[in-house]
Amino acid sequence: MGMITMKTLREVSWIAIFGIGATCLAIVIIVIMPIIFHDKLDLPQPKHQIISSGQTFATSFAVMVFAYGGHNVFPALASTLKDTRSYRHFMDAAYVCIVGLYLLPSIVPYIIFGQSVESPVLTTISRYATIGGKSYTVPVDLAWIAMLLHLWMTIPIINNPVFLWIEEITHLSNSRYEAPIRIVYRFIFLAVQAAVAMTLRYFDPIMGIIGATVISGTVFFLPCFIYLKLNWKNVGVSEKCWIYLVLLLATVGSVVGLVNAIVELMNAMNGTTIKLSDKVFFSILGSSTALTAVGLIFIFILIKKQNSSNVL
Repeated sequence: MGMITMKTLREVSWIAIFGIGATCLAIVIIVIMPIIFHDKLDLPQPKHQIISSGQTFATSFAVMVFAYGGHNVFPALASTLKDTRSYRHFMDAAYVCIVGLYLLPSIVPYIIFGQSVESPVLTTISRYATIGGKSYTVPVDLAWIAMLLHLWMTIPIINNPVFLWIEEITHLSNSRYEAPIRIVYRFIFLAVQAAVAMTLRYFDPIMGIIGATVISGTVFFLPCFIYLKLNWKNVGVSEKCWIYLVLLLATVGSVVGLVNAIVELMNAMNGTTIKLSDKVFFSILGSSTALTAVGLIFIFILIKKQNSSNVL
C-alpha cells in the first residue's frame, strides 16, 4: 500500500527503517549461525581457495558492480533533506555502514564453510541447520523471512523516483483527481511488475542481461557524464582520472555480467551446459574494455570542447 498511496520519497522513507531492521536481523543470523555450527556440529574441514579461476574473479567483481544498482534513489533522497549540504556526510556514513554490512556475512560463512558455501549463503546455512534440528532451523527461517521483508519493503523506495518523474511530466499534481489517478496507475505498474516476474521464462538470465546493460548506464555512465558536463572546469585532474577509472571498472562488470547472462540464457533455452574457455572469455573482456577506454577519452575530449565553446 505504501507504494501505491504515498506520494514522495519522504513519505515512503519510514518503510526503510523496517527494511534496515530486517536486513540487520538477517545479517546477525548469517554471521552467528555458522559460528554456532562450527562449535556444536561436526562440520567437515573447510577448503579455501583465494581465486579458483579468472572467470570466477571477474564474475565476482561484476556482482559487486551491480550491487550499486539502487543508487538511482539517492538524488531523489537528497531532494527530501531539509539541509542538502548534509547529503555528502550522509552518503559517507551510509557507505561505511554498507561496507561493514557486506563484509561480515561474506567473510564469516566462507571461513566456516569454505568453498562449499552457496549463493545465497542462507542456502548453505539452511542445509546445515536441518542437521542440528529445530533449534537451528527457527533462526534460519527468521532470516529468510527477514530477507523477504527487506526485498518487499525495497519495492516502494526503488520505484518512487520513477513515479515522481511520471507525475512531473504529466503534471499530475495539478489534476482534480490526483489521489485516485495515483492509486490506479501505481497499482497497474505494480501488477505489471508482478506479472512479468511470475510469467517471464528464463527470468534470471534476462534480468542479468538487462542489469548488465542498463545498470552501468544509469548508475555509472550517465551520472558521471552529466556531472562532467555541468562541472568540467571545477573538476580537478585527479577526480577526472578517478571517474575514468570508475567507468572502466563499470565496463568490466557490465561485459562480464552480459557474457555470463547470455551464456546462461543459451544454456536454459537449449538445455546445454556451455562454458566459455578462459581464452575466449578474456578476449571478449579485453577487447571491449580497450574499446571503452578509447571511447571514454573521446567523450572526455568532446565534453571539454563543448564546455570551452559554451564559455566563448
